Amino acid sequence: MTSPIPSMNAPLLRGTGPELLLAHGAGSDVQDSYGPLIDDLTEYRTVIGPDYPGSGSTPLPGRPLTLDELADHIVESAVRHGADTFAISGFSMGCSVAVRAAVRHPERVTALILSAGFAHPNPRLRLAVETWRALGRHLPESRELAAYLSLTSIRQR
Repeated sequence: MTSPIPSMNAPLLRGTGPELLLAHGAGSDVQDSYGPLIDDLTEYRTVIGPDYPGSGSTPLPGRPLTLDELADHIVESAVRHGADTFAISGFSMGCSVAVRAAVRHPERVTALILSAGFAHPNPRLRLAVETWRALGRHLPESRELAAYLSLTSIRQR
């Protein structure tokens, strides 16, 4: 399997035991989505946590990404780091990536752990997606779009 996504930086790779591949949420990276859990997860698992292109310090490929590419990207990262089979934990958008990875690579994915995925879009989510699309059409490489996405995806504590 060769991903059409440019060579990625080294993923988080820690722990011992059966492999657990992490699929983070949109607008974040592995550390943002799983940071508080990583130490506990690595106690009993080898955790592999690649960032998606455009997340963390992984560069974008210069074109729109597909769900299939993101799924292949994380699976390729796990395989590159010695994991033949693994469970996948998906958080938020990572749930969709994890499910797609399991569909595309059933011989490798042994289990799915899904948290905070999108079951059905509610009116707020539909409005947000419509707004993202409109901004993307009018401001395709805009910092304003990135700022808007950051504001809508970060909750105040």
